[in-house]
Amino acid sequence: MKLKSLEYVTPEWSLDGLNLSETSLIVGRNAVGKSKTIEALNSLVSVILQTKEIAEHDNFFYKIIFSDNDTELTYSFACYNQCKTRYKIISSN
Repeated sequence: MKLKSLEYVTPEWSLDGLNLSETSLIVGRNAVGKSKTIEALNSLVSVILQTKEIAEHDNFFYKIIFSDNDTELTYSFACYNQCKTRYKIISSN
């Protein structure tokens, strides 16, 4: 499956509706969020692979859409209020 879309929200910063295609470039002027976008993707991978512990004070929300041919998988993950997490997986064809 391919990562199609990413939404990431923290109290300090948010990334709303990053849409990816076969080949995606992240370009822009200084201080517009290119590095933060890469950090959000890296953090997502760390959470999925369980190589990063989530601290009690962490507050974040991810909404990720994966696609493969005719199948789309939407995955939401949130950590708020001392990390009482919420997971939601939606599969659609």
